[in-house]
Amino acid sequence: MLAAAAAHPKITTAQLQQALDVVANVLAQQKKPFLDDEEERLAMVVLRVSQNSNHATDSISRFFNETDIIRWTDYTEHPHKNKAYYRVSS
Repeated sequence: MLAAAAAHPKITTAQLQQALDVVANVLAQQKKPFLDDEEERLAMVVLRVSQNSNHATDSISRFFNETDIIRWTDYTEHPHKNKAYYRVSS
């Protein structure tokens, strides 16, 4: 549903950013491996945001950079915690 909303032509730039924030929040709270294609559904949100003409061009790059830094830092600091591995692998 979030991916469909992100594809809507009347969604605002702020709402597109909120959609990316939701994806980042889901990844930040992940405690178990995804089992039922959740990664693909989350990726579809990011894809739809990037394809929407209302999105700020640098928002996707910023999303990936920030998410990447946060996940890898967490994994580096806690290499023996499964949660950190699940988050970085997602």
